[in-house]
Amino acid sequence: MMIKFKKFPWLTFLGFLLSSCYSFSSEPVLLKKSDLQYVGAFRVSTTNNGVGRTGFSKSRIAVSSDTNTFFMVGRPFSTIAEFKIPEIVNSKKIEDLAFTGAPVQEFVDWKSRVSHQTEDNDIRDVGPISLIDGKLVMTVYDPYDASHIKDVDNMVIVHDPYNLKTSEVTGYFNIEGNMFAAGWLSPIPINLRSDLGGDYLTGSARFASINSRWSLGPSAYSFNKSNLLNVAPGGVVQTTKLQRYPLNKRLWWQLPNANNWNYSGGHRFTDPNCPSWKIDHDTPANYNWKQECVLENDLWTEVSRASYGTIIPGSKTYLTLGRIGGVRKGLAYKIFPINGGPQPSSGEYPYDATDWDNYIWLFDVQDMIDHKNGLTEEHDAMPYEYGKLALPFEDLDGNGQPALIASADYDEKNNRLYIVLGHADPLTNHYEPTPIVLVYELLINRPKPPILHIKQIE
Repeated sequence: MMIKFKKFPWLTFLGFLLSSCYSFSSEPVLLKKSDLQYVGAFRVSTTNNGVGRTGFSKSRIAVSSDTNTFFMVGRPFSTIAEFKIPEIVNSKKIEDLAFTGAPVQEFVDWKSRVSHQTEDNDIRDVGPISLIDGKLVMTVYDPYDASHIKDVDNMVIVHDPYNLKTSEVTGYFNIEGNMFAAGWLSPIPINLRSDLGGDYLTGSARFASINSRWSLGPSAYSFNKSNLLNVAPGGVVQTTKLQRYPLNKRLWWQLPNANNWNYSGGHRFTDPNCPSWKIDHDTPANYNWKQECVLENDLWTEVSRASYGTIIPGSKTYLTLGRIGGVRKGLAYKIFPINGGPQPSSGEYPYDATDWDNYIWLFDVQDMIDHKNGLTEEHDAMPYEYGKLALPFEDLDGNGQPALIASADYDEKNNRLYIVLGHADPLTNHYEPTPIVLVYELLINRPKPPILHIKQIE
């Protein structure tokens, strides 16, 4: 091909290079799972200052691109610290990865400083966290609330997270939709804000017990961040429902992934063609098993959890991440799973403790718009693509039980998706495994910013 230069040949040539390197679509695209490209990872150092620790932590994170740091919820859940993001190493060998080192801000307790308590308040866990305009917003909940009374106390704001020890902490307050809505928080791309009725998105999917409290599939609600950041303690942030999956309209009808589910302890099937297993407390692995009794449900089971969701700028994709269990061998209730796991399990659990996968569900934002406009039901949206995410470092101890996604956060400024594998690194502290943070970029139709602090190792 011949290129003719006129008055400014170097500008013409530059334009040619740009047009060759990047193609722009006039319409937002739908991303694919294959558009997630691994660029590296790092290890979270073992930290214990007496107030909180990283070992066996909740591993919820919020990334600050301005300071190249992240905030992480520790153990106990009422503690939080700030860490520097170290050099990101593009390797799949654990020994190559850099550590975060000591925290920039040590773990501090936030719960004792919450400004507003209610009579029914019994907050005992924390969900996704997010930085919004320099404030740290946290989802909180009681893991077991059969009455749903406490679900109205579901948000807390740390107003100055860069001064954790002295920051004002306000809450508890409610985001409309209760635990169907209170979860991850992420900005809505500017071009979609009018269509979705807000500038921020929130969503959740069964973080804990009592199915009727939760969306059994990734939900989505829009809201205006100004309402959230200025809500009074005990107040309510108004939302617009975009999609959700209540118990009677769940994402997949057969949650247990087994025929004729029976909740009597230690039993899985009541169908005579699908016998329950034999409980042998002396030899817990001695069960009867019939593979053909498992239904073909690889979309959403009883133990599925979504940990994070966001609409990726430049696309019309609502990306959600989490875990699924019991796809291959089914689920059971309060049994002794084979191949490890809790002995016995406290509730629903895969028959085989290795039957877990990290997972991705991709939804078309148009489905949310259609529901907002009254064209569809709240549960009509189905993911256009979903499936297993085979992640580096998810089975470092080789026992076949993958470390599972605990949280994630998307840094729009640098096009980085941070995925946290909780309890993934047993090598630094065998008794208290720490998280590993994986970093991906999304191959979207826009110029990519320079990737900083990436070390390539073959």
